[in-house]
Amino acid sequence: MNELKIDQKEQNSKPFMTDYEKGYRQALVDINTPKLAIIPDSDYESSKCPTCGKDFYPDYERCRDGRYIRPYGLDRCPFCGQALDWGD
Repeated sequence: MNELKIDQKEQNSKPFMTDYEKGYRQALVDINTPKLAIIPDSDYESSKCPTCGKDFYPDYERCRDGRYIRPYGLDRCPFCGQALDWGD
């Protein structure tokens, strides 16, 4: 897993960060912090991204005999880039 590392010298070189810079850094931290994927209790419903809420079916989650096969290999949401944790 890649972590955002901010160099201490870089942080101190700019005494005042703009709101844009603060927001950008926070967005990088947020998107790289894994969030639990939304996995329904039933095998008959598709899983979703916790950030954008999009279903992983049909592009990344297969359905066999009405049961969904979870895409546990996805490290990130293919739609918004959010790091995913599947709760292994």
